[in-house]
Amino acid sequence: MHQTRTLVITGAAGGVGSVLADRFLNNGDTVVATDTDADVLAQWRGRRAADAKLLTAAADVCSEADCGRLADVVREEAGRLDVLSDCAGFFPIFPSEEMTSATGARSSTSTSQARSS
Repeated sequence: MHQTRTLVITGAAGGVGSVLADRFLNNGDTVVATDTDADVLAQWRGRRAADAKLLTAAADVCSEADCGRLADVVREEAGRLDVLSDCAGFFPIFPSEEMTSATGARSSTSTSQARSS
């Protein structure tokens, strides 16, 4: 018996997050897609089937308040969460000895925020 899941995918508007979201949507799962840039997320959503089981919510996973709002969306709109796939982030290209706390914190933000900087 095929059982559908409800997933939250961070960094969903680009890269691995986007690919994973499409894979789960094609499986008939419910996807709550999040990324930091609401406009980029809306454009990404516009390229998906209108009848897809897809919810979107702009959020910065480094923000406790945003995570709380995201949890509210999942609870109110989907009713449950089965899988969390954290694909938000970017990879700084320089020696780790040169990493600052600001760079370290930024590495936990979504790919769309890294692209827009």
